[in-house]
Amino acid sequence: MTDRKESPEAVDESPGPQKKKYLRTIFIKNSTPIPNWFLDEVLCDPDVPHAARSVFLFLVRKTVGWDNRTEELSLEQIQYGAGVSRPIAIHALWVICECWGLFKKTRGRMGQHSSVYEIGDLSQDNYEDRTHLILRIFDTVFPTPAQVRSRPKPGGKPDEREEPKKLIASWIAKERQLRDQEERSEKAGREIQR
Repeated sequence: MTDRKESPEAVDESPGPQKKKYLRTIFIKNSTPIPNWFLDEVLCDPDVPHAARSVFLFLVRKTVGWDNRTEELSLEQIQYGAGVSRPIAIHALWVICECWGLFKKTRGRMGQHSSVYEIGDLSQDNYEDRTHLILRIFDTVFPTPAQVRSRPKPGGKPDEREEPKKLIASWIAKERQLRDQEERSEKAGREIQR
């Protein structure tokens, strides 16, 4: 018997065109790649509830896992696939799509189509930038529905309501401006000290 080492780029032995096989497909067939930063940062973060992790992993499975950039999914499919209740699924999707920007959601027409989820920016830089801004706004990377409701519209009256998608975009834009101003003033202060 000869010892044979498997390389990360082993060649498929099936007839037809030769395909490269990567380590992930050699050891774990039909698998879904998950970004390492998600495993390192989100899984160990006590502020992120288990349900939100489940919803994110379900979205990754249905898109990246099936080599799709977009996927039409009903709320019921997400609830069942992630094992969460309807209100929790709705809120987790809002945080994942609107706050973190990891997926983009396009709402389907009521009774005709489900919402379409498109892969957003799954990079660690995007996640860290967005969560830093969310942390400045809410003091947590995963705001609760009560925290979101208690924040007034920027420049508006406390009881003035706005569509949540526009609201979070305006909060993030305002917070990004404040952060950039702080960074510029810190940089100018360091240059003066030299």
